[in-house]
Amino acid sequence: MKTIEAFNLLTFLNGIATKCKGKLGYAVARNIRILNTELTEFQNARNELIRKYGTKDGDNIFIENGSEAFFSFQNEMKEYENIELDISLMKVGQEVLENSDLSADLLLVMSN
Repeated sequence: MKTIEAFNLLTFLNGIATKCKGKLGYAVARNIRILNTELTEFQNARNELIRKYGTKDGDNIFIENGSEAFFSFQNEMKEYENIELDISLMKVGQEVLENSDLSADLLLVMSN
């Protein structure tokens, strides 16, 4: 799995974590922990580049989409996005997914 794929999966799992219960909730929480650990250096590099190219607004730093800074940020991030990671994530069976309260779209992502 590439770092950008792991990062996107982590973002997705964080978004559904509070909706998952039982064995599915356990798997999601465990995979969030694993991905957070595996992505530590990636996230540190990303945060450093956000600080480098971002604009501070109070306590927040943002990069305006479409700006020159945004494109510079994206170009430098490419160096980190395609690094291959060997991650062993917890998987759940189809029956666990079918018995969850998640929508069909979420079930499709979780079963891949």
